[in-house]
Amino acid sequence: MLNEKRAKHFAMGGPARIERQHSDNKLTARERLELLYDNGSFMEFGLLAHHQSQSPSMQGKFTPADGVVTGIGEVDGRRVAAIAYDFTVMAGSMGMVTSESR
Repeated sequence: MLNEKRAKHFAMGGPARIERQHSDNKLTARERLELLYDNGSFMEFGLLAHHQSQSPSMQGKFTPADGVVTGIGEVDGRRVAAIAYDFTVMAGSMGMVTSESR
């Protein structure tokens, strides 16, 4: 069950929205991070995050990873943290989970 949930969230906005990004010659957030980080060094955090808004307009909406890919890894051997907003989820808007400081 966890593997299924991870796969669903990893797909972000789904194949149609990913294809739309590609047709506009744009990369997804994870594709951009893959180019940035040293091979195999990126460790993602927050994959299973999702919105927790009480707003009626957000009820029933699926927002995998709250629309943002976050993690740490190495760039040229140096430890680096990054966030990348994914335009396949909420058009790249910042979600409540990732925007609030606690």
